[in-house]
Amino acid sequence: MERAVARIVASDPSHQRLRMAARGTLAVGGAVVVVALLARALGQSILPAAPGVVVAMIGTMAVNDESRRARMITLGLGVLTAFGGVAVGSLLFDASIASHVAFVAAAGAATYVQRYGPRGMALGMLGFMSYFMAIFLRIPASGLWWTALAVCAGAVVAGVVKDVLVPDRPVGDLRRTVDAFVTRVGQVRRAADQVVRDGDDGIDGRRRSRLRRKILGLRETELAIDGQLGDSDDETSLRLHDLVLHATLAAEALGERAVHGASVPDLTEDELDQIVAELREAGRTVRPEEEGQRDETDSDDEDSAEDDEPSSRLSPDLRKALQATVATGLAVPIGLLVSTQRWYWAAIGAFVVFTRPATAAESVVRGSERLLGTTIGAAAGMALGTAGSGHPDVQLVLLGVGVFVSLYLFGVSYILAMAGITTILAIVYDLMGQFSGQVLELRVAETAIGVALGGVAAMLVFPTSSRNKIRESESDLLEELQSFIDTLADPDATRRPRDLRDAARAVEQKAHDLRLVAAPLTQPFPGIGSGRRRRRVVMLTALGRSARQLAREVSADPGSLREAAVREDLEALSCRLAALRSESDAAQQVPVRAAQIDGPIGRELHRIARILDSLSDDPEATTPLGGADTTTTGHRI
Repeated sequence: MERAVARIVASDPSHQRLRMAARGTLAVGGAVVVVALLARALGQSILPAAPGVVVAMIGTMAVNDESRRARMITLGLGVLTAFGGVAVGSLLFDASIASHVAFVAAAGAATYVQRYGPRGMALGMLGFMSYFMAIFLRIPASGLWWTALAVCAGAVVAGVVKDVLVPDRPVGDLRRTVDAFVTRVGQVRRAADQVVRDGDDGIDGRRRSRLRRKILGLRETELAIDGQLGDSDDETSLRLHDLVLHATLAAEALGERAVHGASVPDLTEDELDQIVAELREAGRTVRPEEEGQRDETDSDDEDSAEDDEPSSRLSPDLRKALQATVATGLAVPIGLLVSTQRWYWAAIGAFVVFTRPATAAESVVRGSERLLGTTIGAAAGMALGTAGSGHPDVQLVLLGVGVFVSLYLFGVSYILAMAGITTILAIVYDLMGQFSGQVLELRVAETAIGVALGGVAAMLVFPTSSRNKIRESESDLLEELQSFIDTLADPDATRRPRDLRDAARAVEQKAHDLRLVAAPLTQPFPGIGSGRRRRRVVMLTALGRSARQLAREVSADPGSLREAAVREDLEALSCRLAALRSESDAAQQVPVRAAQIDGPIGRELHRIARILDSLSDDPEATTPLGGADTTTTGHRI
């Protein structure tokens, strides 16, 4: 039981998913109560106030600005946007053609404004969903004042839930993330021990994959701690940075030793225990940056769109908006052919394909996940709808639990989240007296139409190639590695340890970004994906680990950078990187003497050189668990 609890805690390090689910559930429940009380006091129907519940839910889920002041501004703008969507919908619901055209335009606009970051995403979703609710509920223009009041009430509920009832707590979040990191270290150790107990005959692909997943999870938690600490310069934060890196490298070494044998020179398990103990102590005393102190310059750089594709003149945001417009524009009439009452499921299915994905492959995967989740949810809805029918109290409890579970699962599996939402809809329809198997079948059919059209639009209308996106991420990673090597080569590097640490963190972050971008092609679903590309991504992301190790070793031994052999190797690596980034064959003509350097610095320099050789020399070369080969001889990884 303790291990199961620890696994759950480690999967949600700072309770972000738990907090999101709690916020969403409280927002929906609180908004329903407030709207019901206002409706009773004013003698109004509750249905025209439904957009207020939508505002409360989206306000807690999508309003993610850094500071409280920025969130309040976004909520204020969201009230205006939501009311505007309701007003347009109420004026057009009698004109079916005009309302359908406006629906398509709203989908395109909501997709385009995602370019403005979290605020654009929130406002776009509020406007689109409010318009949809207006035409779905057929809110009359005479009742707009009541809807406007409900929208304001929903925004207030969202603000109270997010900043008062379930606020972010940076200190507690950091401590929980450190605890989760320690748990993940234990998971890596147990997975490595299992490989050792199995012996040579037991090291199969599944054991390797499990151990690799544990190490990747450890790295992600390490990045989460780095992000929460920010650029704090106090001694305790710097100590925690160093301990987290030290523990990560030690745990990775245990994994590599389990696979490759005892030839890996690194920490013993007793030393790792000591690091973990120090890590726990540092996690109790460190204080992260307070809200509003962080630099709000996002790393989400605008894409330069320098592809060789015919659509390169379009910005990525405009391209995605056009795709969403075309997809929903086709989904509306085809959905109407299937059902004149439930056509919106097809249109929404086409729209959500473009809410987050940046490439055609990501859009297809997201649409497939939505369809699969909807199908599973329809089956579950049939069972729960039948079992709970005639027991409204039980159904209300199931609704609350369903909302919470669905929101929590969004960060775990989009398939399971969509299954939960479809199950919730089945219960809602039963409460409204409209439940039937045909309704759920229709939802699945309309969703299939929508996601199919969304996938077609993503692949045919100004498509963004996933392979090009991966190549861009690879280029960004190599560029950051070049900056890191240049920082090491700077004679003053030892006097600026923070610059060195930040440069290494930037390489690790780009490696993490590459893993995310490559996921649709390397592992869209379990057991599926390109093994060759997956091996290449693992090779590239190992560069982040080597950069962090080098930064740590140089910080511990600043004088090493003054050695002639090290400086020659840094220059050689810089030449290799330049040749690789320019796709030149010159990389193979630049030798690296790192094998002649004793200690971990020489080992890491040689490791980077071998990775670069494999990338330029043999794209299908394999790489061992967690990074490059840890032996000190041989050319291939």
